Amino acid sequence: TFKLASILFIFLSVFISCSKNDHKKKTKNQEKENQKIKKNNQFVSDLSEKKDGNTLIFGVTPVDKKENMMKKFKPFLDYISEQIGKKIKFTISITYDRLAKDVNEGLVDFGSFSPGAYVKAIDSFPKIKYLCTILDTGTKKDFYLGYIFTRKDSKIKNYKGLKNKYFAFVDEGSSSGFKYPAVIMLNQWKIDPKKFFKKTLFLGNHPNVIDAVYQKKAHAGATWNGAMDDKIKEYKENPFRILARTKPIPGDGFAASPNMNQELFKKLQKTILSINSNTKTKDGRLVLTKDFYFAGFTLRNNSFYNVIRETVKTLNRWKKKK
Repeated sequence: TFKLASILFIFLSVFISCSKNDHKKKTKNQEKENQKIKKNNQFVSDLSEKKDGNTLIFGVTPVDKKENMMKKFKPFLDYISEQIGKKIKFTISITYDRLAKDVNEGLVDFGSFSPGAYVKAIDSFPKIKYLCTILDTGTKKDFYLGYIFTRKDSKIKNYKGLKNKYFAFVDEGSSSGFKYPAVIMLNQWKIDPKKFFKKTLFLGNHPNVIDAVYQKKAHAGATWNGAMDDKIKEYKENPFRILARTKPIPGDGFAASPNMNQELFKKLQKTILSINSNTKTKDGRLVLTKDFYFAGFTLRNNSFYNVIRETVKTLNRWKKKK
């Protein structure tokens, strides 16, 4: 019995030791991967840092978590860098509105704007140069959809069940994460999104909103089809019930700084528009990976985004009444 106990003790000690070593190894490998991503993307947080003439800064609105965006944009930015012969650094704006100011002032050379942020940028700073419009990964077209959603195991079956509940938005600059859902609430549900709920949360990006509902920190939230698809894959289940779908929302707009010379602008635009599902970097990586945010790029005129402008007008009228 004593020998058996001793053998068992030794076995457990070795097992625990191995488990700890495996955990340390995985943690160390993850840290190395994170450092590699950070180094390769050359993430920029201080835009006042002086750029050299051979470097462009690409900016995005905060639609996703920093680590996800850095990883997913890397093949795309590497390819553009190879084609135009410029180094490209990457930055994520603090808010949806900030990117427009940075692009207009030349602190950011070109960027990807969510549609609401794009319209506000173009209308506020008319000299900003339109590059292209994205094709959505879900619809494969120049639009995407927004969702108002809750959990399937929730007792909330429609908007009436949201009375005095916690509701999570992304940011007031987000089309699917605020603007379009808010218009549904005002025009269809006839409720005031700032008064109807017990608490209104603004969580900064789409994954935060979806996680909040999933973890029951919010009863319901607003997001877009792509972000929800990503989270369903991550959770390995679909725990959500869709309460409402928005009308088609025009795809994100890419725009360049007024300071960018026309020759570089045309080269950059041609390069982005040439990207398709088969495009690869020089080392063989797909540019439009299966988990990337976009399925391609196209050109649209300014009126394509008028539906966003009408949505904003509705929201502005509501804000004036408050």
